[in-house]
This record gives sequence, structure tokens and C-alpha cells, in this order.
Amino acid sequence: MLKNIIIAFLLIFGVNTAGANQYYVGLDFNEVEVNTGIKNISSNLDEEDTILKFTGGYRLDNNISLEAFYLDFGEASLSGVSGNRFSYGGTTYEFNQTAKIALTVDTIGIGARYNIFNEGKSTLYGIAGIHSYDVSLSVDAGTSSTSVTETGNDPYYGFGYNYLVADGIKLNLSYQNYEFDNDSVDGFLIGIQYDFKD
Repeated sequence: MLKNIIIAFLLIFGVNTAGANQYYVGLDFNEVEVNTGIKNISSNLDEEDTILKFTGGYRLDNNISLEAFYLDFGEASLSGVSGNRFSYGGTTYEFNQTAKIALTVDTIGIGARYNIFNEGKSTLYGIAGIHSYDVSLSVDAGTSSTSVTETGNDPYYGFGYNYLVADGIKLNLSYQNYEFDNDSVDGFLIGIQYDFKD
């Protein structure tokens, strides 16, 4: 249901060009380290990747906007060959064949942005809404592979600051928090926003 609402919302962006200055798009990113709880002994553990967030927004007035977004949290992976070892939860495990375990997370969402302070080139804002996430764990071992996916809907919130550096172009810094069932992921993102003009 949430995905259908987002698709309908995004279609609105392409239907009407009148009042184009009410629309904006943004790209935010940051390097992230996922704490998987795995301690590497002799295998290959990669917990670092780049977060990418693509946002489309529509201004209802000078202070309130509706937003839809896609956010890719990247991938954490563990790989090894027969005999490589790692530990998790105090227990040591050993690969008995060449294998790779990968954890990926992405989400789409809709919400609102409220401008707390908007004067001159500076804007301080808050965001909140709901997101629909997919958490996938895949195992690839030689000729066989399997994957497990968990999905859900949870709230997100945050605040940010952007500064107009050129006509229609703003630099953005934000803190965002995304709930995942009983867990959450939070951190800072930097990026750029482009405001469409008539």
C-alpha cells in the first residue's frame, strides 16, 4: 500500500509543469559503518559502505512540504574460504567452503518537511514520516545460494539545515533516524538540493 502511494505521489511530479517552483529534488550521502557484531579472525569482513538518499519534494506553502524518497543503506558482507574463521555472540565459527554472506538494507518513504526557520539563504527544518524497508540477508556458497528478506513499515524523523549557494542550488546537512522494528539507524547526511524554477 505504501509503495502504491509513493508511486502515485511521484507521478504527480511529472504530470504538471505549472508552478514548477514548488518542486525540488535532493541527493544526500555519507560513509557508514554497519556494526554487525561480527569479529573478524581470518575471514574478510566489510562493514563500510555509502548511504545514498534520493528525495523529491512538493511545497504546499512557504513552510510545509510533502516528500517521497528512496534510501539505500549499502551493504555489509563477510566472505571466506574453507578454514577461515570469525566470531559472533562469543562463539567462533569456521567456513567449510568458499562463501559470502551479505546484508543489504533499502527503504522508500513518504513524509513532511516543516521549515522551523527560513530567512535569507538559510533554512532550518524538521522532517517526519513513515518508511517501508527491505532487509535482505543472502548467502552464496559455490553453486548454491539462498536469501531471506524482512520487510516492515516504521517511522522516521530528523532535522536539517540548508544554505542557498547559487540560483536554485542548496547545500544540505541533516541528522536522520530510521526505525526498524526494535532497532534504529541514525546519523548525519550531507548533500545538495535543487529547486525547480518556472
